[in-house]
Parts: sequence; structure tokens; C-alpha cells
Amino acid sequence: MTADRFKSFLAPYGLLVSGNRQLKELTVKLNSICRPADHQLLQMTIDHDLFFPSQRDDLNLFPEAMVHYLVLYNLSMICRYETEWWYDLHFQRASADIAFIKQFLDISSRKIPAILLDFITMMEENS
Repeated sequence: MTADRFKSFLAPYGLLVSGNRQLKELTVKLNSICRPADHQLLQMTIDHDLFFPSQRDDLNLFPEAMVHYLVLYNLSMICRYETEWWYDLHFQRASADIAFIKQFLDISSRKIPAILLDFITMMEENS
């Protein structure tokens, strides 16, 4: 995406972009205090830092809480209906999937409350 296209893409979200073509550098400025609930383009790290994905494929316009919910729902269906696979995963240690699942659960347990608190705070401020 060119710099001009990027600027016009972010304009509806209240994000102003300026840059230096010689340094190949872009700066994104916020019009106000920014939270992920305000701008779907921004994503939050585990440490509550906001960032804009640098790769187009990493950009997700679904609310992050919804993505976590859907993955958690799928995991719950697997553990309920695929009990043999779930048992093998926990006790046979045949694959590395359990490490990914535990890491996801750890991240979700920290991020979802922060995301929902931010959303509730935004809703209270707007009412």
C-alpha cells in the first residue's frame, strides 16, 4: 500500500498519518486518547500496548474479544465431543498442540478482561 493510500485508509478512523519519504518512515498520530474499542484497526498486546499490524494479512477487522470467544468455543467443542483426541493430547504427549492451547488460554485469560473493561468504560463515557 502506498503512503497516500495508507493515509486515506486511516482517515475515517481518526488517525492522521505523516511521514518522511526519504527515510521511508510513517508516523500515526491520534486525535484523542486511543483505546482498542475506539479503533478496530489497532490491536493490543498482552502488556496493553497498542499497535498497528505492519502486514496486511495480520490486520483483523473482527473485534478481538470475538476472535478469542470463537477459538475458546471451538476448544470447548473439541474437549466435549472429541474426548479421545483430548485425552491423547493431555496424557500421551504425542504432539505439541497442548503447549499452544495452554499459551492461548493464558493470553485469553489476561486479554479478554482488559478488552471488555475498555469497551465498558468507553460505553459509560459515551452515555
